[in-house]
Amino acid sequence: MAIVADFVADLKRGNKGKGTIDGYRRCVTKFLNFIKPKNYSQITHKEIGNFYTMLREEEELAETSVNFYHHSIKSFYNYLLDESLIDKNPSIVAGRRYIRGYKKDSAENPKMIVTTEQARSLIKFHSNPMYRTILMLYFKTGMRREELVTLKTTSINIKEKTLTVNKRHRKRSNRTALYDDEMARQLKKWLDYRVAMAKPDTDALFVNVRGGPISNNLVQMIVHEAAVGCGLYDANSPEDKDRFSTHSTRYWFTNTLLHNGMNLMYVKILRGDSLKKEIAWAYAKATPEDLRASYDRYMPIFGI
Repeated sequence: MAIVADFVADLKRGNKGKGTIDGYRRCVTKFLNFIKPKNYSQITHKEIGNFYTMLREEEELAETSVNFYHHSIKSFYNYLLDESLIDKNPSIVAGRRYIRGYKKDSAENPKMIVTTEQARSLIKFHSNPMYRTILMLYFKTGMRREELVTLKTTSINIKEKTLTVNKRHRKRSNRTALYDDEMARQLKKWLDYRVAMAKPDTDALFVNVRGGPISNNLVQMIVHEAAVGCGLYDANSPEDKDRFSTHSTRYWFTNTLLHNGMNLMYVKILRGDSLKKEIAWAYAKATPEDLRASYDRYMPIFGI
C-alpha cells in the first residue's frame, strides 16, 4: 500500500527504531485490510473500536498487544493529519473509549511495588540458574526488558561490575548499569552453566534451549511464572497494582534506592532516564566513583 510506504518513510525520517517501524507497518497494514472496502479517510472511531474487538475476541490478543496496535494506528492518523490527508484523528476518541487505562493518570493507576523480602522470593522461585539470574539482574539494575534481552557476554565488565546496554535503546541515556558482589556471584554461576548451552557463534548473554538468544516472550514467562507462584499476580484484577510484571522490578529499583536515601539524580542516572537538563547537571556533578559508592551503600543484599 502506497500510503503505508509513505508512513514508514516518515517514521524513518523521525529516526524510529527498526523494531518500532516494522511493528507499526504490520499493525497499520492489518488495520487497513480490516476496514476494506472503506479507506482510512472514511472511518470513525467505531470502526477502529470494532478492529480492537476483533483483536481481543477472535485473535485473543493480550491487552498490551492491543495497546501496541492502538499506538500504531494513532501514529498513522497523526501522520495523515499532519499531511492534511484527513480533517481529524478518529483514533483519539477510539483510544479514550476502547483502550483500557488510556492516558490514565499514574495517581489513579498505581503500580505494584514489592518489598525486598518479596523480591527475594521472586528471585528464588526458579531453580533454573538463567531464570534466577534474569530476575536478580532486573532488581539489581532496573533495566527495561528490551535492554536485558539484548545483553551480550561482552556487555559484562567483571572488574568494574558493570553492564553496557546496547546503544540501539534510544530511551536510555546512561548505557552503564551497575551491579554488586551478590549479582557478580550469580552471573558467574550462570556463565559457567551457559558454556554447555550456548551455540559457539552466539554471543547473547542469555540463551534459549536451542542455544540462541532468548526472546521477550520467554523473559515475560519467567517473570509471570514467578509472580503467580509467589501470589503476586491476580489474573482477575484489571489493576496494575495487583499484577507483578517485568516493569515492576524497575519500580522496586527506584522506590528502594530512594527510600534507602540515594540522591534522586543518582537514581535517574542509574535508571538511564532520558537525558534532560537536570540529568546533564547530575552527570557533571557525579563521578563514577560517586555512583559506585552510592549504589553499594543503598542497594539491598538479598542473601541468595
